[in-house]
Amino acid sequence: MVCPKCGSAIVGQIKKGKYIYYSCSDKTKGCLNNKIYVRQEVIEKVFEQAIKNVNIITQQKEAFTIALKESHKDEKEYYAEQIANYRKKM
Repeated sequence: MVCPKCGSAIVGQIKKGKYIYYSCSDKTKGCLNNKIYVRQEVIEKVFEQAIKNVNIITQQKEAFTIALKESHKDEKEYYAEQIANYRKKM
């Protein structure tokens, strides 16, 4: 997430040891949004609503599934290679 006014990152901060509030990180050192804090629950509701509005068609689901399987396969191959290299060094 980025600040709509200055483009800086929106970051979370823990307050009172248990509450998370988000605000502009104000990298420009002049953004007024750095004084506006939004509770985590509010952010979660916004994201939840946005996700509910996403409509994925069957073709997209199939493409996502294929991409995830390929990614997982690549990851498994990478770790198998790392383990083999580690064993050779032993």
